Formats: sequence, C-alpha cells, structure tokens
Amino acid sequence: MNHKLLTICLLGGAAVASQGASIGLNLGEGRPNTALAANDVAGVVPQSNWNNLSGTSNAGPVVLNSDSGTPSGASVAWAVEEAWSVGDTTGSPDGSLLNGFFSENAGDDSSITISNVPYAIYDLYVYLSHDRNLEDVILREGGGQFPDFTAIENNTDVTVATVTYSPQTVSGSGSGNYVRFTNLTNSTVDLQLLTVDLGPGSIDRNAIAGIQLVQVPEPSVSLMGVITGLLLLGRRRRS
Repeated sequence: MNHKLLTICLLGGAAVASQGASIGLNLGEGRPNTALAANDVAGVVPQSNWNNLSGTSNAGPVVLNSDSGTPSGASVAWAVEEAWSVGDTTGSPDGSLLNGFFSENAGDDSSITISNVPYAIYDLYVYLSHDRNLEDVILREGGGQFPDFTAIENNTDVTVATVTYSPQTVSGSGSGNYVRFTNLTNSTVDLQLLTVDLGPGSIDRNAIAGIQLVQVPEPSVSLMGVITGLLLLGRRRRS
C-alpha cells in the first residue's frame, strides 16, 4: 500500500497538503490507445500505475494495484454490455484514460463492484466520456453511499496534448467530464450504470471511462501534521 498520507504543515501561516494514496481503474482497455503504461500519469488527482480493465465481464476478483504499483488489497468484478472507445488516436495519458469506456447500452443494468477498499475514508471519482455527446448515465451506489446521480456524457477531445478536467456538480446538468463523490466509508463500492429512457428511436448509451479512489486521511493524521507544523514554526521564530 502507498503511504503518501496527506500531512499539513503550517509554513508562514499557510496550510500545504500532499496527496493521499489512490487506486485508478482505466475502463475499456483493449482498443487502440486505451491502455495506460505503469509510468503514465493521468487523472484529476494525478497518479501512475492505473489498472487496465478490458472485456465486458469478469467475475474476478481482479486484484487492484495502488498508485505505488503494489497490491492495494482491493479487487474488482464487473458485468457491462460494451467495452469500446471514442477513437483510435489520443494525445496524452489523460486522453487514453478518457478514450476507452464501459457502457450499458439500453439493456440490463451494468455494475462494477470494488471490494476491500483499504481506505477508511476516500473520495470516488467517476470519469465520463463517450463517442456520442450529451447523453445521460445514472450512477447508483448499491450501498447507498450517495444519492443517484444523473451524469451527462460529454465527448471530450482525447486527441489534444493537454486534457482539461472539469467536474459535474449538479445531477442532470453540466458539461464536465467527471463526477466526484466525497468522504465515502464503505469497504465496498457497488457502482451501477442504470438504463436511461431517451425516448422512441433513441439508443441509450450509459458509459463511464474510469474510476479513481483517493484516500482521505483520517483527522488524527491531519492533526499530527498541524502539530508538527506548529513546532517547526516555533523553532523558526526562536532561531
């Protein structure tokens, strides 16, 4: 497990925070320019060692590595209707992350289940991308960790050298390419993609491109960092 725990140091009165450990799942690998190499850095919270998942189903459990490249203790199983990609060309690791996707495609609801999450508190990032634009996907967490969220699948340009990430914060509205759910605590994430009725003659495409779990350090860890920062600040003032 990566122990890049968030610590806080008070430097000149400002709080400086470092990143917690994370687990990244790159969905839809197998098409051209969808895989991420171990040293590729991608994501809203930048990390390497993404786990590439391919194929429409795997009962697993598939062991997941953390951003350090070592087994995290977590595993994943999934059952979706389609694993596909936006296109054949990407311009960066972030483009590759958003290029491949898992989708539900107007049939049985699909699910991606992550078990044995090693973090007591964590944020869940769900990345959105598809080869169509402005379609909906309802995200449901089977354990009730957050209310159903209707996300808009915006078609991000994956060919550019620098991908701009922007969040969707309101269910059913927005133009961002990811959704963030904060301060989750269950050891299992049961993420479900639900059928969306877009009306007669339409083809429902409920797709997500990636999942990232980012550790939120417990308050005791942050408090220890604050105390350390105060001690350092006191030493500086005495010197």
